[in-house]
Amino acid sequence: MIKTPKYMLAASLLLALAMTSVSAAQLNVTVVQADGDEMTGSLKELNAEGATIEARKFASRDITQIKFTTAATPPVLTSPSVILRNQDVLSQSMIVNGGDTKLTLKTAWIETLDLDYKSIDAIVFYAASKKMPDMLAGWLKGAPPKEDALLLLKGETISGFYEKFTDKGLSFNAGGQSKTYALDQIAGLRIAATEKFEANKTLNATLRLIDGSTLTVKPLGLEGDSVKVEALDGKSFRLNTSTLASLEFSGGRMIYLSALNPKSVDQKPYVGGAPIVFSWRKDRSSANGPIKIGETVYDKGIGVHSYCKLVYDLNGEYAKFISDVGMDATAPQKAECAWKIVVDGKDVISGVARAGSDKKTVRLDVANAKTLELICDFGPDDDDAGDRLDFAKARLIKP
Repeated sequence: MIKTPKYMLAASLLLALAMTSVSAAQLNVTVVQADGDEMTGSLKELNAEGATIEARKFASRDITQIKFTTAATPPVLTSPSVILRNQDVLSQSMIVNGGDTKLTLKTAWIETLDLDYKSIDAIVFYAASKKMPDMLAGWLKGAPPKEDALLLLKGETISGFYEKFTDKGLSFNAGGQSKTYALDQIAGLRIAATEKFEANKTLNATLRLIDGSTLTVKPLGLEGDSVKVEALDGKSFRLNTSTLASLEFSGGRMIYLSALNPKSVDQKPYVGGAPIVFSWRKDRSSANGPIKIGETVYDKGIGVHSYCKLVYDLNGEYAKFISDVGMDATAPQKAECAWKIVVDGKDVISGVARAGSDKKTVRLDVANAKTLELICDFGPDDDDAGDRLDFAKARLIKP
């Protein structure tokens, strides 16, 4: 059994928070509907078909998000995260044991969790996200390894076979040589896939926890101060409501634009031939930070930099397009750019965004439309310096 390092003890403190009792009858939530309207009230029912807030029923296809209200304080992330093959993330995971077939964890939301290695893509140690974030991100996005892969904090990558976690660290065999690495030397471990991963298609929601974990689940109901869910491996368990941040149903009427790939992309700097430093990004600003307009931080959206034109195929499938548009909070003081949205070749709305200015909320009728274009152009200053524009929480609504 592993001796738990000090940097992993924060999760055990959060376990105590998970024991805090919150009566389901008093659990206030905010439901965000597909068209953007919100309602706050007591959660009376929650299952795969939808939710009941006070006396009003909401079908899952009409729900964008359910935000949970909790008095618990999100922890400071210091412990390893486990990334599953469906890209679920188990944050703040204390590794209890790791043998030939399974990894045993303790988390803030369930005391003991056994995971088969076939369901694990990677284990990421917290120090790496601080010391080498770009290298770690590129390593995780790389092609699935044919052998297990170890990334050390000093930047070295090693291929071979993970053996086990011991009281000294992680045992790894490379080229027939077995070696134990201390946990504070390791950035991450990727597990080679031994069989094809098949996603559980009955799961229809993403549950986000206050410790940063994301779980693909099927809501099964409320039980006292807990929400019962079915998870990736078909097992069901209960999560105390004090650990929950939000729940998002999939397959509904709303889809974030960042979930789609543009049909075409046109980017060019103000000075011809200059390299494009700030490229467009999904769910990040063009400066590769969180999307932020004024004091509002968004977890979804499109970040662009002048000049940029993104063209999306709509194929007549949507009724509305909704987005907050504004200059990202990281833009320099005098930055300004022009923007416009084009539907089926026609300019429908435009504006000028300036550093420090408020967002503009755009709601457009796109019924039967074939194409949608988002354009960020050089502004009245006729320059591209600092033109970091956000189409924050950009989303399409089906009829």
